[in-house]
Order: sequence, then C-alpha cells, then structure tokens
Amino acid sequence: MSAKGAGTVLAMLLAVAAGAADGGPVKFREVDPQFIAALGAPGAASGTGAQKWGLWPLDPGMSGVELGDFGRLQAAGGLAPARWTFDAGDWWLEENGRIMEQPRFPLPA
Repeated sequence: MSAKGAGTVLAMLLAVAAGAADGGPVKFREVDPQFIAALGAPGAASGTGAQKWGLWPLDPGMSGVELGDFGRLQAAGGLAPARWTFDAGDWWLEENGRIMEQPRFPLPA
C-alpha cells in the first residue's frame, strides 16, 4: 500500500473512532465502485459546479476503445465492441488512452 493509501485508511479509521466516541456505533453501507466524471481546473483543491458532474456506474475504461483503434470505431459506425455508441461531438478519453462511453448526467444526489 502506498503512503497516500495508508494515510487515507488511517483518516477513515480516525473518523470512525471519533464518530463512535460521539455516542454510538458508526454504520457503513457497502456500495459497488462508481466512477465520477468531474471537470475542473488542474491543481484545484476546491470549487463549485458539482451539479454538472456525471457518473459511470461501471468502470468506463473496461469498455473503452483504444485511441489507436479510432479508425476501426469510425468504420463500425461509432458502435464500440461493448455496444455503446461513440459521439464525435462529445467524447471522453481516459488516462490510459481509451475512448470511453459518455457518463450519465447529472450525478445523482
């Protein structure tokens, strides 16, 4: 585990301990991983506009199309192997070079 990951785990444990000390057990509900689409200024540590964020309920990279396969995606009429449709006017690229399905907007409350 990286130092950052260990710090995150420690912060969560401290929060749980503090919550329990306030008068009762802390309850958690397990949820499946979800992926948030949020645009912001590079290096920003705060801001506004969360009402414009989107959500991928499943890992969008897994169903993505390699950027090098862009021509094949176009030749297929924009239909990705994972059965989502590419929109040339509004598309998403993940950090590993995969074109992704569009997220759902807006992010549910």
